[in-house]
Amino acid sequence: MTPWMTFTRSFIQAGLIKRLACAALLLPLAAGSFSCQGPSADAAALLRLHQLEGALLNSSDNLFKANAERLQGMEAQARAAGRPADMAILAQAQALRDSTRALTSYLRAVRERLNQHTRNEDPLARLATHGAAGEFMQASPGPADSLQHQLRRYGELLQRVTPATAGAGQAGSLEPFDFGETSLAGALAALARCEAAVLLQEHKALVELSTKVTPTRLQTALRPVVSAKASSVAPGDTYQAQVSVASVKYHPGALAMTVNGKAIEVGPDGIGQVALSPPALSGGRAQQAYWEGTITVRAGARDSTFRLRVPYTVEQ
Repeated sequence: MTPWMTFTRSFIQAGLIKRLACAALLLPLAAGSFSCQGPSADAAALLRLHQLEGALLNSSDNLFKANAERLQGMEAQARAAGRPADMAILAQAQALRDSTRALTSYLRAVRERLNQHTRNEDPLARLATHGAAGEFMQASPGPADSLQHQLRRYGELLQRVTPATAGAGQAGSLEPFDFGETSLAGALAALARCEAAVLLQEHKALVELSTKVTPTRLQTALRPVVSAKASSVAPGDTYQAQVSVASVKYHPGALAMTVNGKAIEVGPDGIGQVALSPPALSGGRAQQAYWEGTITVRAGARDSTFRLRVPYTVEQ
């Protein structure tokens, strides 16, 4: 895949995720838009809910495919590297995908059963049906209880696989919706919102896991480089340096750096930050010092380590 194709796919996925999240946030507003303004106002609210449901389902379909493609990319990277650690991460991602597939399939099945439970020749009248959705969803035991149980288990899986991504919340929640009072349109939109929340959580988790897999190739970026001939200049002398543009290769998690035997932080752009305390002066005169470092590149099936010895001058 070319860099342009990769950029384009990432751009499209980012827009898709943004639209899906916005649609999910709008659902409570649409669900609460029924009023006492008359039949026409209620009909408009029903249609808005129905349209929102369709938008959520369409975006969920696309995100489901995008998540599958990301998992395929992770699998190709992990198998190319052949490292046990990468295969363990891949197993976690595959378990998450299997759980996501099972949960979203269940949500679609519940929607289908709910549609069959509320039949009416008039589509608008069917969407406005009250009571039937609550009767179906809140039966004991019923789909609502089973769904809450599955969401709880999914949230626990997210917490084990990617604690930082899972955060404090579950994958999704039906708490804002009272199935005993809502219309069929509201119930269907709530289920679509739940599916969207699950897929968004899966996307975030897969993104986090993919950064931990050994890359098959490193990304490249241009960086300015200044190399001074001397680290100190006396008055009257000429300061000399070479200025150039270097091609920097990096990938999140693929680089590890040390300074004097201690690991240092490496930014997402592949740049490490060196900060150390110089040795004490003896005799009050300037003296030469140096620091030693390593850069370990983890790409493909092997590691490469580069060693550095960088001199500098300590002055009063």
